[in-house]
Amino acid sequence: MKRIHVLTAMAASLVMSTGAMAQVSDQGTGQMSATVLSQDITLTQVETLRFGTLLPFGRAGYIRITTAGATVDSNALSTSAGAPSLWTVEGIGNAPFDIALPASAEVTDAAGNNMTVDAFSRTGSTSQLFLDAAGDASFAVGAYLRVGANQPAGNYNGTYQVTVSYN
Repeated sequence: MKRIHVLTAMAASLVMSTGAMAQVSDQGTGQMSATVLSQDITLTQVETLRFGTLLPFGRAGYIRITTAGATVDSNALSTSAGAPSLWTVEGIGNAPFDIALPASAEVTDAAGNNMTVDAFSRTGSTSQLFLDAAGDASFAVGAYLRVGANQPAGNYNGTYQVTVSYN
């Protein structure tokens, strides 16, 4: 009989110990940190977008400069080669970025005559662009110069806006 009481006491002791262990817990507080970089993204034009010298044919036409440097003309004769605009971008290595080109711009001569430039295009991915590990990228820009019927002779100049931003 003593033996049964001893076994019962041992079993009760095990149940109490197990129950006490199941209720033990602990909490800790972890630390965190972050560093936010502040670096500008820089855009530099290396070469000007040039449509070259042209001769209008008495009806509206265009001169197109492709991003690869080809000159395509319609109802106007390109008598000298044009060239795409070349740009460099500098910023944080491997960072994604975006390029925004205008819908249109104008070139104007000294007498106030103008021509529209539109359908701007650029080299590079059509999805996501990234700076390389050193933080550099480059791209070319082409566009259409819309030549009016009997466009007045002159030297036409203008500007257009290109914007780059981290994406």
